[in-house]
Amino acid sequence: MKHEKNPWDTTHFLNYVLTLLTIAMALSAVGIGILLGKTVNQSTISQYTHVNDRIAVLLENEYDRTDTIMKHCLESQEIQDSLRSREPDNMERERLELMLSYVDLKSLETYLYVDNKQNLYLQAYRNTSYEKFCASGLKEALGDEYSKTCWIRTKDRVFDREGSYLFIGRYMRNMEFHHEPGMLFFQVNEGFFQNILKASAQEDAICMILDPSGQLCSRTHRDSFALSKNKKQICARKWRNISRKGSHRPGSICRESERSFFKQLQTAALRRRP
Repeated sequence: MKHEKNPWDTTHFLNYVLTLLTIAMALSAVGIGILLGKTVNQSTISQYTHVNDRIAVLLENEYDRTDTIMKHCLESQEIQDSLRSREPDNMERERLELMLSYVDLKSLETYLYVDNKQNLYLQAYRNTSYEKFCASGLKEALGDEYSKTCWIRTKDRVFDREGSYLFIGRYMRNMEFHHEPGMLFFQVNEGFFQNILKASAQEDAICMILDPSGQLCSRTHRDSFALSKNKKQICARKWRNISRKGSHRPGSICRESERSFFKQLQTAALRRRP
């Protein structure tokens, strides 16, 4: 006797197969999505790591350039004469101040030179005192470095100007006689860092340069993207976390489609005063 096929069994089987196919397709879609997400993420990290590394190279190059300028100043006859035991005359002071005024340093605001007799050499329109200089913390920031150029980011307590500035400083020593050293500082404005960011940053990224404590030195897209105090604190916290973990990858903060990458000043000579 011939058994008739049960249509319900066929329908059940087809539903079962379709369910399996649907699950398989969904899992495939999820897998492809994860794979594409990882690929895009890796591509983004790779792209901005290159930007980050380029900023680091430009910072190192700029440090080497400032170090060369400091060495030229040290070797100049004007600086060497000022480090002798006798007091300089007016002509010698004018020659030294003129030489420092024409130093080829980008974004130079002003300079401050203190010889080993506590005499101050300033631009004509600047005014300060030795007491203010001592209270500024610049001398302490140089530390025990015998002949090293230091980048010091600090509030301007020497000329009482608002905001923080980068001071590029070094001890000046007489190369012929053993005398106490003098100290030379060049104050530069934010354009110093802006030139570095413009030469390396990309239009779709907000790039920032932070000092070792996580404080913001400079950034791009200042006009088009406001950075609140809270965001700055998040940047600083993220950088400190990255530093503690020893990661060399750029940190990131995402806001919708915008991505921010920041670079810490890696030069060992950089110091910061509160």
